[in-house]
Amino acid sequence: IKRKIDLAEARLDELNAILPRLDAALATPGLYEADVARAVKLQKERAALIAAIAGAEDALLAAMDAYEQAKTQTGV
Repeated sequence: IKRKIDLAEARLDELNAILPRLDAALATPGLYEADVARAVKLQKERAALIAAIAGAEDALLAAMDAYEQAKTQTGV
């Protein structure tokens, strides 16, 4: 179970590291005037990333809950 927590934390860290790069790309001056298709693509990628982050957070919380329950059941 501890391994699941470690994997979930790593995945969440990985996803959270991508977000600032996408935000920076979306904040590029003139992006929306110069390349609307790229702007739309980046917006869709950001929305998908936010959903993935939420899923990773849920997975982490579930793994942590399972770990706590296992500790309680074993008396550790």
